[in-house]
Amino acid sequence: MRIRYLAMILASSFIGILSNPEFLAASDSILVSDLDRTNITETKLSNIEFKIAESTPEVVTKTVIKAPVAGVAKVKTEVIKNKIVFSWGEQTLKNVASTSVDSGKDVARVGKLLWAHENTAFNNIKKLKIGDTFSVVENGVAKKYKVAKNPINQMASVKLQATKKSMYHESVGEIYINAMTDRGFGGHDLVLMTCDGNNSRFVVVADAF
Repeated sequence: MRIRYLAMILASSFIGILSNPEFLAASDSILVSDLDRTNITETKLSNIEFKIAESTPEVVTKTVIKAPVAGVAKVKTEVIKNKIVFSWGEQTLKNVASTSVDSGKDVARVGKLLWAHENTAFNNIKKLKIGDTFSVVENGVAKKYKVAKNPINQMASVKLQATKKSMYHESVGEIYINAMTDRGFGGHDLVLMTCDGNNSRFVVVADAF
């Protein structure tokens, strides 16, 4: 009895499905009721171009630091000055043609005789003692000298009286200038001379060593 009843229910359900097939059909539309369709317009997307923006290539700038162009090296030409160098300092030495030339602020030289003013280049030679040394630099070559005894009184220095053409000492008489420029005043290598009051000369002799 129960089996018969279930069979009847299944049969009636199958008949209902066959009479309404759209009930099981899938649909992608949505039924909207009560919609006012008078102001609805259709919008179409047509002829729309999609452009891919082209990227601007990155510009890389480089700062190039140029090394300075090496120029021709300048050679410094140093003028070598002749000079006489004492323990208290040095003085410029210039060779001149005659003993009549004023030495100015420097030391002038003719042969073996060197002279300068007592208040400039030779302001300290009166302090020289026997055995004191100094140098004479000429053409870049230095030569050393030592104070010796003078031929008149055997001291480190001697005072002479000056005349127009020569000098004078009471013990030996006149002393001609060539005795100093050529023969070095008693055969010495150098003679240093400066003023010493009115018409007087202060003389120091020296020998190379």
